[in-house]
Amino acid sequence: EKILKLEEISSTENITTFHIILPNNNLKLLEKNKALVKKVHSSYLANDKSLFDNNYIKSRVQIDGKTYKAKLKFHAGSDLNKKSQYRIKFKKSKLYDGMRSISLLTLSKSNASAALSYELQKKYLGLKVKTRLVKVKINGLEQGVYMLEERLGKELLERNNLSGVDIFKFDNTWDHQYNTNHSHPFVYTQANTKFDNISKRDVGQKYIIDNILSSKLKDIYKYIDKDYFAKYMAILALYADRHSIDGDNIKFMYNTSNSRVYPFLRTEHVLYKLETSGNFSFDKFLYNINLDDKQKNKRFYSGLFVDLIQDKEFRELRNKYLYQFVLDKDELLKDYDSINNLIQNITDADSSNLFPTRFYRFNFKKKRKHLVNNLNTIKKYLEYNKIYMNLNRYSEKSYILEISADSHSPLVIDHINLDINSAKSIY
Repeated sequence: EKILKLEEISSTENITTFHIILPNNNLKLLEKNKALVKKVHSSYLANDKSLFDNNYIKSRVQIDGKTYKAKLKFHAGSDLNKKSQYRIKFKKSKLYDGMRSISLLTLSKSNASAALSYELQKKYLGLKVKTRLVKVKINGLEQGVYMLEERLGKELLERNNLSGVDIFKFDNTWDHQYNTNHSHPFVYTQANTKFDNISKRDVGQKYIIDNILSSKLKDIYKYIDKDYFAKYMAILALYADRHSIDGDNIKFMYNTSNSRVYPFLRTEHVLYKLETSGNFSFDKFLYNINLDDKQKNKRFYSGLFVDLIQDKEFRELRNKYLYQFVLDKDELLKDYDSINNLIQNITDADSSNLFPTRFYRFNFKKKRKHLVNNLNTIKKYLEYNKIYMNLNRYSEKSYILEISADSHSPLVIDHINLDINSAKSIY
């Protein structure tokens, strides 16, 4: 079963419509919030906390003839001069398709690359996140087509047989003095940590999260699922994505059953081009490794990921999953093209889009080129190898052959041929 059910959608007429109904007073509240959020987005330095009062507003949502009680607010990153993005939280007593909390994102913010990432998450990480295209109306007025993305929460976890799993995320109220959005020196402090204690258990989760964000490598493996992290970081490499682990973007799941931490994958619209060095290595680019002290502020994320990728054993495990992407190249591109063609047809017909049709077509082509480039780069990276050999004579009949490998992948000696006659002439 595909995450995005392409066979069910051939045009905008076949897309489910969300009829959002707001009483007049609540509509005025929404407009007030819109003005506040616009003011925040016009400046990254905001000392007035009231600017961040983007509170949920009560609403009703009619979907396929059923009415759901819900709350609505603006989603971060909305271009409120044009087409807004929204978060909706349904009442626990009546969920929509088993989902409690969703985001409605424009197709410039969530598109084929995002939908493909959820396919990868389901296939390689075993976590199914619901996503689909929907049309939105507010009090009868057309808002256009959006990508619905299910948000991380109790319902999503339990549907994936992950009951007893807690969620950690980090405060994303951009009211700090630093010239960055998602990151600042205090982003991972406990004061900025949001802990959703779904399990209702206290087994030292906060201490463990704090520990993996600050500890050295020898301690990290006590707390994380190493294989899951390797798959997760393989997907980040495929997408050339460090935005997902930039400051407050990262989210962790803590399983109280096995005392292990897992990252939650969400790439948004990111699919960049991998930049490489002479031996096709891209990890320095992805994780800003070898920065001098003056450049440390350019590293946007916890040292956890840097420590992991610099560990040879972990990197070899990550590379094993990169090799699987190389083997699956044709299937990955086929899936991307299927999703891409659908969304492109929708954007061609949706007059509410933020940008002209040519913008979406250009970006679809650019991201596909990036995906092809990244798959080819990963293949070259895995295939890179050089062998260095030294044959040292220690006595008339005693030699030591030293073999060293410069390789991103493990190498196995198939056989060694030794010409005894030639060896006798070696000094």
